Amino acid sequence: MSVTAVPSEQFFETLDDPILQTISPSIPTLIIEWDKAPGLFWTLRLAEGWGDDTGGWMAMPRARWSADASGNPCYADARVACEEELAAPLTASLTTAIDGDELRFALALRNDSDVEKADCWAWICMIHRWAAAFQANCELPTGSGDEPFETAAGLPARNRVARWIKGCPIEGKEARGAELGRRSNPNGYQEHILARQGTVRAWRVEEHGTQQFIELHSPDAMLLGWSHWPCTDMMLHFGTLAPGDDSTVTGTLRFFERQFEIAP
Repeated sequence: MSVTAVPSEQFFETLDDPILQTISPSIPTLIIEWDKAPGLFWTLRLAEGWGDDTGGWMAMPRARWSADASGNPCYADARVACEEELAAPLTASLTTAIDGDELRFALALRNDSDVEKADCWAWICMIHRWAAAFQANCELPTGSGDEPFETAAGLPARNRVARWIKGCPIEGKEARGAELGRRSNPNGYQEHILARQGTVRAWRVEEHGTQQFIELHSPDAMLLGWSHWPCTDMMLHFGTLAPGDDSTVTGTLRFFERQFEIAP
């Protein structure tokens, strides 16, 4: 099994392709394919938003994609936020590595300003909307027992406004997650839901009876998010950056399959 990753601007035939315009070419985006699910693709935004303990900043201007020596997509020194928001914007860099059915990534953030930035974060998004049968079966590890994953669409919403973009804290990170969740998404933060790990995933039943999964995990996840796009998301936490400091977060996007199990 193998995965491929291509920047969105290179994946589509024309820059005015309707899907590319919906994705927004100004957001650094990889199109992911898996050879065990031909004809399907996933949209992975790295990243679609940035912020610190005061709230969110705008996404960066369009990243300048390149490839490393192995052909893996990457970008460097992309300015985060517009100048009217930050006099000296922070800069971000991304490296990726593909190993069979896994895509590993490292996202770095550097503070080039002369002001300390507390609790810096990036919001990454995995969109299933254009991936055919992987659409609505988005899951988060919010249940109990040996199999904690529950359907994201079935999780309760605190209010009607929260239906669009929701977020919940991760076990062991509740206090800081609550602070950042309420500031970055005050209407959508769901304090009554607790994820047991920093993982989101989606699945489908393949025609031969196997259950195929795509799973996004990061040890640096602070919050998990979901919406009815459908998409699953997470906030990655860089920590506090003094002037000149940098920090790196990592994650893995992997595909796997197992025999489909029917509940008794």
